[in-house]
Amino acid sequence: MPKTYLVPPAPPQNEGKTVAAWTFSAFVLLGAVLFALGMITGQSVLLLVGVGSVVLALVAGFILRAAGFGQKAKR
Repeated sequence: MPKTYLVPPAPPQNEGKTVAAWTFSAFVLLGAVLFALGMITGQSVLLLVGVGSVVLALVAGFILRAAGFGQKAKR
């Protein structure tokens, strides 16, 4: 009699579509646009606001992931 094997269930996948990922992406995009506008117009204030937006994105992404709104770590 041949042996039959069961395929293990697939792990839950969200492909990175989480609140933390979307927040991070939105703030980085905003920062890049503001930084580019600052480069084009020569306004150093826009450059600094763009860099600040990227830093804020990093902080917000880590905080949201730690709060459980990010993708679960693989074990």
